[in-house]
Amino acid sequence: SASIGHATSADGLNWTKSPANPIINSGASGTWESGGAGHPRVLFDGNARKMWYIGDDDQINIRIGYANTPLTHDVMVAAVPEHLRKVPMLAHVAPKVTLMNAGLSNESNLSVTCQIDSAGTVVYSDTQTLASLQSLATSEVTFKNWGTHGENQYRVSFFATKLGNDENVFNDTLRATINVSPLLDDFETGFAKWTSATGWGTNGQRFRSGKFSMDDSPTGNYGNNVNSAVTYNYSFDLSKLRAAHLSYWGWNVLQPNDYGYVEVSTDSGATWQQLGARHEGVQRSFTQEYRSLTPYCGPGFNDVRIRFRLVTDASGVFPGWNVDDVEIHEGESPTAVAEQETEGIPTEYALLGNYPNPFNPETTIEYQLPRPSRVEIAIYNLAGQLVRTLRHAQQSAGKYKLSWDGKDERGNNVASGVYLYRLHAGEFSATKKMILAR
Repeated sequence: SASIGHATSADGLNWTKSPANPIINSGASGTWESGGAGHPRVLFDGNARKMWYIGDDDQINIRIGYANTPLTHDVMVAAVPEHLRKVPMLAHVAPKVTLMNAGLSNESNLSVTCQIDSAGTVVYSDTQTLASLQSLATSEVTFKNWGTHGENQYRVSFFATKLGNDENVFNDTLRATINVSPLLDDFETGFAKWTSATGWGTNGQRFRSGKFSMDDSPTGNYGNNVNSAVTYNYSFDLSKLRAAHLSYWGWNVLQPNDYGYVEVSTDSGATWQQLGARHEGVQRSFTQEYRSLTPYCGPGFNDVRIRFRLVTDASGVFPGWNVDDVEIHEGESPTAVAEQETEGIPTEYALLGNYPNPFNPETTIEYQLPRPSRVEIAIYNLAGQLVRTLRHAQQSAGKYKLSWDGKDERGNNVASGVYLYRLHAGEFSATKKMILAR
């Protein structure tokens, strides 16, 4: 394999090789330049020398590489974390950036500024100081919290300042775009927004969108006697809202007596309360779920935190619980899969029908339970294929309303036509027809 060396000559005929050779060596096995490096071209840029060269990987794949001579003083803003590029609205987000000392000298008392602007108007600025940074080392700098507020697109700029004898000003600034939206996570860029002591991670086998979801046991079945939680790293400021809700898509295959649920905290995670119903039993298609955050809106609720928890017993193990496309929204839960309990305890099971019928764009289904029951309400086409599961949960006795917005499990609008909706509750089962007329 070929390498690049350095030699000097006073007359162009007699050359002396550098004892530091090779200057550029071939790469390790499996790398892009494992077959060798050659054909250097050196450019001068102030005090720095920059080299472009060609490498190959033993498979006739040729690429161009770049190398430079380190300066004595050269601190650079190196990288913005990928998860900072997409953050949720209403959140407290601490911007981060990686600072690198690319120079040969150790540095001290370095300052870096983070500035966020919207259409040219600065909405956030903070400066942090790094006491020291060794030569060729990196350090992640964390800034004070920024309140993301509503949905918007921002530009974030990081400026390395107070660098003293810095010899390269061209790498002192780094900019990126931040998209603020209802999305907490779609799990397509890793798991950096979550913290879990055990178990939880991303799963590439089951997902509602993209290629990944969050899973309590990504490598297989969950264990016996598990009690594990995964916490979202950002907290939310709901102090100026009157209503809000969390939405997510869930898939679960759980043993009897095993269950998962959402929790909420308003005291920095010191205590937690269950939020909404449990996930139990088997739900083999991703179904959108809603959890009301309205009780945690208003003055004083400026540190609201969310986590998901799985609890199992010792009677056996199943694949578990997958969660995808987690979002937070202002306002009450939408009527797409919203239920409303009405007054009075009925004396018998009943599927009371839907209204309006025909409908466009949504219809309301009424049903009643005389006693606590495991309830499943689903929509089917005339071929008997499942279109959407609206409810799969344990419910108390009472009268209920449930709305369907004419969308399938993936949130796509279905075609006009006749559909069946079926209620299973305990030993009771009933089916009725509805007409969607777009």
